[in-house]
Amino acid sequence: MTKAFSRQLALLAILAIPLGASASTCQVGDAVVAFVTQWEDGYIFIQVDKPLLCGCSVDIRAAFHNTDVNQKFFVNAALMALATGKKVSLRADNINNICPIHGNTAKLLSLTIAN
Repeated sequence: MTKAFSRQLALLAILAIPLGASASTCQVGDAVVAFVTQWEDGYIFIQVDKPLLCGCSVDIRAAFHNTDVNQKFFVNAALMALATGKKVSLRADNINNICPIHGNTAKLLSLTIAN
C-alpha cells in the first residue's frame, strides 16, 4: 500500500466522524492482531495485544460496522495480519467519550500493516 493511499484512507475515516462529534482519538502501534470476530448485529471487532488507551472498558480492540465504507480493507488487512503475524497500527475514536460500539469499544478509523 502506498503512503498516498494510506493518507486517502485516513482522510476518509476522519470524514466519517459525525458532524458535531467530539473526537477522542487514540492509537496503538507495533501490535499483533489477536483475533477478529463479527457479532450478529454486523459489528466487526479487531483485538490486538496492546491497549489503545481510548478510555473504553474494552481497550484492546476497536470495531466498525460491516456497512462501513472501509469495511473490505479493514477485514482484509486484519485477516492478513492475523494470518501472517505482521505488526499493525490502529487508530480509533471514542466519539463523545461514549465508547460508541456496544458502549465499551472505540470505532476503528485506520489500520496499517507494518513491513
